[in-house]
Formats: sequence, structure tokens, C-alpha cells
Amino acid sequence: MTEANLRGTLGRLWDRVAGPVLADLRPVARPDGSLPRLWWCPTGQLALLPLHAAGHHDEPGRSVLDTVVSSYTPSLRALHLARQRAVPDGGRMLVVAMPQTPGQAPLPNVAAEQALLEDLFGADQRTVLRESDAVAERVLAELRTHQYAHFSCHGTQNLNEPSRAGLLLADGMLSATDLLAGRLETDLAFLSACKTATGGVWLSDEMITLAAALHHAGCRHVIATLWSVYDPAAAFVSDHVYRQLKRDGGLDTEAAAHALHSAVVRLRDRHPDRPSVWIPFTHTGP
Repeated sequence: MTEANLRGTLGRLWDRVAGPVLADLRPVARPDGSLPRLWWCPTGQLALLPLHAAGHHDEPGRSVLDTVVSSYTPSLRALHLARQRAVPDGGRMLVVAMPQTPGQAPLPNVAAEQALLEDLFGADQRTVLRESDAVAERVLAELRTHQYAHFSCHGTQNLNEPSRAGLLLADGMLSATDLLAGRLETDLAFLSACKTATGGVWLSDEMITLAAALHHAGCRHVIATLWSVYDPAAAFVSDHVYRQLKRDGGLDTEAAAHALHSAVVRLRDRHPDRPSVWIPFTHTGP
């Protein structure tokens, strides 16, 4: 799809879906100037479309990004359960870094993301699994003992069988099914990989995505991507989000949606004619 087609799609999504919803809700900015939150719970083919990015972005005020801070939820029950979970203080960061993956293009900005997290989290606060160390069994085991997780790697999606979506690691794929089989207490997972919030075609109502799988498994906040992403854009978003969230002893994950929104707006302002750069990034969670 060309950039012009993407802009047209975003405009039609505004005219037919997001605009009428927001006109009915009449969201109002808070006294401090921050935008209100809105949770999207799409079904059917809408689950494949970027409702959070809908709008006529060349007309100020006629876009979702200018009106609310968007999040997604696979179901109302999932959102309710995520809100009930306690938010622990402090915590460790798991970094899964795959700059080189067999059969895939190299990801040169993985090193920048790893360096950022090593700068923000001391040696006693982080675990780094890089290339040959990043095997599925160990990644799953480490996820159960870390409060935060960041994946810098390739992702893949199977639109006919969305449960076979996965993150590509050193020994193959860590799938949505693998994640659903576990029980996590992760507060934030950042999937700096392609197609990690994309559902399926035939079972799109079920919202079986990597982001949804992590969320259902116990991860409160998940930052993921709808489509393929540009490596420099993923690095920029990672840097912006983590620097916004970093607090002594950990991350202020309750601000995750706002931090991602801020990063996406900055990308849009830098690349107004290239929506493919900033559309893909999504937040799932409370």
C-alpha cells in the first residue's frame, strides 16, 4: 500500500468510524492539558485497522492522535483484570536482542536499543539474552522472573492461523501459543518487532495476537506493532518511551500509553507524508 493510500484509509476510518465515536463521546482535555484515554476493542476486520491513527492529519484537530490517547484491549474482561493487578515497585528488565537472525535481514538498531536499556538499568537490574543465548525455553523462563521485557527482534504473523504468530529467536519461533501456556507477572513488555499486534483474517474476532497473548498471560502493558516497522523508527520510539517512563528503581508503567502517544506524535510531525513510519505502534493494557 502506498503512502497516499494509507492517508486515504486513515481519512475514511475517521469519517466512518473514529470521528463519529469521538463526536458522541465528546472527550475533553484534562486541566493539565493532557488528553483523555480511550480504549478500542475492535472485532472482525476492524481488528486489522489502525483506529488509533485514524484522521485527516493535514487538518488540526481532525484525528484520533489530536483528541485522545488510545489503547487497545482484546476484551472488556481483560481490561478489568489488568486494572485489578497490583503494580509492584522496582523490578528487573529482560532484554532479548537479535541483531542477526537466520534467514532474516539484519537489524542494525538493535544495538542502540540494547545500549539504551543497559544505560537505564544497572547490571544488577537487567538480564540480556543476545543472539545464541535467546532461545525460546530460556526466554519463557526469564519472562516469569522479570517485571519488564524488551524484545528487539523480527516478528512474523500467519493471517490464516494467528496463534502461529511469533517472535523469531535463535532456535526458531516463540509463538503466541507458547506465551498463552505460561503465567506471567510482567508489568510491561515492549515488542520492538514487526506485526506483533496483528490479528488473523478468518478468526479476527478472537484477537489472537502476540500482544493479546502476552496480555492474557498476565502482562499488564504491551507495546507492539500492527505491521512491519522501520528499524530507526522502532529505535526512536523505544528511546522516547523508556526515557519518559524511567523512575528511580524502575518504570512508571501507568504512563505507558501517554509515553507511546507522545513518541508517535513526534514521529508524525517529523514524517507527515509517511504514515507508514508512525502508524504501526500500539498500546494494549490499562
